[in-house]
Amino acid sequence: MRISIFTIIVLTVMLLYEMVCRVTAIFVTRLENHKTVESYERSMAMKLVMISFCATFPIMIHYSWFKSNRFYVPGRIYTTQKFANYYFLRHMYARNCGINPCIDDVFVALTVSFLCKQILPKFLLICKNLFIYQRTDYNQGRNINKTIPCWEREYRLQSITERTLALKYNYLALQFGFVTLFVSASPLIPLLALIVNLLDIRYNAKQFLLASRRALLLDRSGLDIWSNMLTIISYLSILSNAVLMAWSSRFIKRRFYLSNNNTMDNFFAFTTTRFVSQDFLKLSTMSKSFKAYKGFIPNDCYYPGVMLYLPEYKYVGLMVVLLAQYLISGTSKDVEDTIKIERKLKEAYITYTG
Repeated sequence: MRISIFTIIVLTVMLLYEMVCRVTAIFVTRLENHKTVESYERSMAMKLVMISFCATFPIMIHYSWFKSNRFYVPGRIYTTQKFANYYFLRHMYARNCGINPCIDDVFVALTVSFLCKQILPKFLLICKNLFIYQRTDYNQGRNINKTIPCWEREYRLQSITERTLALKYNYLALQFGFVTLFVSASPLIPLLALIVNLLDIRYNAKQFLLASRRALLLDRSGLDIWSNMLTIISYLSILSNAVLMAWSSRFIKRRFYLSNNNTMDNFFAFTTTRFVSQDFLKLSTMSKSFKAYKGFIPNDCYYPGVMLYLPEYKYVGLMVVLLAQYLISGTSKDVEDTIKIERKLKEAYITYTG
């Protein structure tokens, strides 16, 4: 519950930060005075993706990469100037995830972030268009003279600009980051994303066909910079999930414990560190019944197993990604043949007119 409330507060603050940075990024991109649409979209895409990711994923990175590695003793021993020979135990701060793995905290933070950043805005937008009058091409024809050409009726509708498409692509890139970067913490996130996309496809089709002007078409061979962004995210997801599984889950702990004991008996006691209050000199404010604290500091060598697991998971995941890219082509064979023919015709035209 505390993690959910903390995540919502952080997302609310970062949402204001993202809105300000997004307006600033659009204004700065226009001031750059790009010569082509491609360069304008490339600059806009890089700014939007960096802003969205920096405003969304720091809380998941904190729980999965940093909080799991904090091992604190139950109290900090310190001396005062007046009582140099007396030692005191401060209040205990359990800043790591305690006896539970940090992957549980990542699951809560990731689920709440996905609901707030992906599902809630779409739900509010759909409800707004359902209960509030929306101007479309159909009701325009009923309200005014039907003899007016359709392009004049469409002029009153909202336009589809480069900014509109950039925000749509940015939404999908952020969603792709949700379903890949920390998917090992919440395997149900891709299913939720699929359901949202099925509804979103229908909603966007209605908006583009009925409630928007006809878009100006441009000759493009693909997603351009957005394809490169998605490729970078897919490669980063391998390293992110490897670190998440190694540092924030019990997977390595179980493998390490089983290799030495051949059984899972007393595994819970293995994940907690015990101490004796008599080890602290002269004065101790800790209760005698307090025998163990939430932390994981094994006496045996544990970290080499974690470090060996990282390259193992990373290279296996990279091989799977490369194999999938090789087997599943981004374009069909007919499209590739058409592109080759067009390239040959263009080269021939340049040669003869040259």
